[in-house]
Amino acid sequence: MTEIKTMRHIIFPPFVVFCFLFAFHPLLADNMDSAASKIRTEKGKEILVCSPSGEESGSLSPNEVFKKIKRGSNIKFLPGIYPGTLEFNADNLIIEGEPNQYVMASIKLKGKGSIVRGIWTNTLSFTKDASIVDTVCNSLDFSLENTSKPKGLIYNVAARGISVNGPWSLDMKYCSIVFHPDKIGNAAGQTANALYIDCSSDISASNCIFYSFDNIVCQYSNCDAQTAGQLRFKDCLMNAGLSIGKTEPSKGQAHSIKDLKRICKALIAGNTQDLKLEFQQPEMKQYETESGCSDILLLYPENFILKNDSPGKKVDAGVKIGAGFPIKMGLQSVAKTSPPAPPPAPAPPAPEKPLAENTPTPTPAKEAGKPPMEEISPPTVEIKVDLTPKPPPSPAPSK
Repeated sequence: MTEIKTMRHIIFPPFVVFCFLFAFHPLLADNMDSAASKIRTEKGKEILVCSPSGEESGSLSPNEVFKKIKRGSNIKFLPGIYPGTLEFNADNLIIEGEPNQYVMASIKLKGKGSIVRGIWTNTLSFTKDASIVDTVCNSLDFSLENTSKPKGLIYNVAARGISVNGPWSLDMKYCSIVFHPDKIGNAAGQTANALYIDCSSDISASNCIFYSFDNIVCQYSNCDAQTAGQLRFKDCLMNAGLSIGKTEPSKGQAHSIKDLKRICKALIAGNTQDLKLEFQQPEMKQYETESGCSDILLLYPENFILKNDSPGKKVDAGVKIGAGFPIKMGLQSVAKTSPPAPPPAPAPPAPEKPLAENTPTPTPAKEAGKPPMEEISPPTVEIKVDLTPKPPPSPAPSK
C-alpha cells in the first residue's frame, strides 16, 4: 500500500518556508504598487481647503473644517503654521497638501480608512487603518485605542522616524526612514532611532532604507508580549551608521540586521544589505521657508537621497521623487538660513543751515531727462504812498 503524505506531515526547510511566507504576504511587491496607484487617484466626497487662519481666498480655518467635516471628506492643507494638534475622528478622510509647500502641523487621524498623500508636514499619527503615500514628515506614529489589529500601508514615504505602539500590521515599500543626528534636536517624544517597534507588530518592508546616525537603528519594545509579531525585510538597506563596531547593543536594541535576528523574529530576503550609507546632505539644518515656517526638523530630499557613489546605491531602495511626491530636488538650495533682515531705517534729515546775508537762494536741480524750463521773472508792481500831512477837518457849524 502506497503511503499518502498530507501537508502536515511534510517538513519544509526554513528557507522554503520563508520564501512562501514572504511571497504570499498580502500587500507586498505588485500588490502594493497597485494599491498605491488607487490611493493616488481616490476622490473624496467634498474638498475642504484649510489654511491656518482661514483668511486665504476660498479656505476655511481648522475650526471651520472641524464643523463641516464628514465621512469621506478631502482636506487640502495650505502652507503655514498650524498650532496645537489637529485631531480628526471621521472615517475615510483624505489628507493632502500642495507641491513644494510645507505644512507645519501635527495631524492625528482617529477614523478608519484614512488616506494621507502628497503632503510635506511635521507629525502624522494614526490609531486605525490608514494608508500613507508620497509623503514627507518628521515622524509617523501608530498607536491603538482598542484591542483590534489595524493595518497600514506606507508607500514612497520619507520620515525621520517611525513609532509603532501595539499590534499593528504594516506594509512598506520605497520608504526612506532616516534618523539624523540627535545633536540637531528631537521633536517632543521622538526617540533616538529610526524604528521603534512593538514586539507584537507585524512589519513587512521591501525596497526601503532604514538608517540612523544616532546610535540605534531599531528599538524593539515589549518583548515579553504573549503574541510576538514578525519583521520581514526584502531588498532593504539598514545600518546604524556611527555605532557599528563601537558599542554593544542592549536588550531590545538593534544596530544592524544581525542584531535584528538576535532580538526578534526577523526574516531577511533578496538583496537586503547592512551598509554604511552616504547621503547627499547628512545633517539637518534650520531653514526659513518662503511661507514663514521655521523648523529645525525640516526634511529636504538631500537628507534621504543617497549620493551617486554611496554604498548600496545600486539597490533599488528608498523613495522615488517624481509625480505626486510633495517636494522636488533643489529646494534646499533656495531655502533661507535665517529670516530676512529688516530694511535699514531711513537716516534723519540733516538740519538746515541758515543762509548768510546776500547769499542767493539756491536754484533747484533740474530733473534728468527733462528740458530746462524758461526762467520767468515775476511782474513788478509799483505802489505809491502819499506821505504829505493833511490839515484837520473843519468843525461843523453850530445851529
